[in-house]
Amino acid sequence: RGYAIFPIHVFGELVTYTSRRVMGTGPKALHAMATKSRMSLFYYDTALEMRSKRVLIGEGPFDAWAFHRRADPKDAGIGILGKVLHKAQIRLLDRLPCDEFVVCLDDTEHAKTQEYASMLSRGTSKAVSFILLKEGTGDPHDNREKLPRYIERRRPFNGLLSEVERLLA
Repeated sequence: RGYAIFPIHVFGELVTYTSRRVMGTGPKALHAMATKSRMSLFYYDTALEMRSKRVLIGEGPFDAWAFHRRADPKDAGIGILGKVLHKAQIRLLDRLPCDEFVVCLDDTEHAKTQEYASMLSRGTSKAVSFILLKEGTGDPHDNREKLPRYIERRRPFNGLLSEVERLLA
């Protein structure tokens, strides 16, 4: 009915799906209401197989694809499938053999971007950084050509200092 459907696999198991409207009317995206959807991440198995050193985290499949190998051939992109980062997803992310997570959400989600960086910093053993897209520029996938420069200029999450900056924003 006008949606492209994307299956979500974690450790080789189909756990849920997401979709994106490509024609017609209706919500921009529809997600399955499967019980395992809170522990699913789009392109997780790809990041795992690649043994990526840096994993860039966005909201959905198009963001994940925009990040994938954009600045470095070993970069992986992952979509959290919406605007909520669940504890089960953080546990899954921590199992990846990467060194760093980079959070980059939509241009209107600066507070959430920093909040998720904080959550990852507390919930994983990896380095965490973030990118705040300039307001009015759209989603990460709208900024494909600029992403390598943004990734180079990412801001490291520095615990208490970053928390204070987030609260003052």
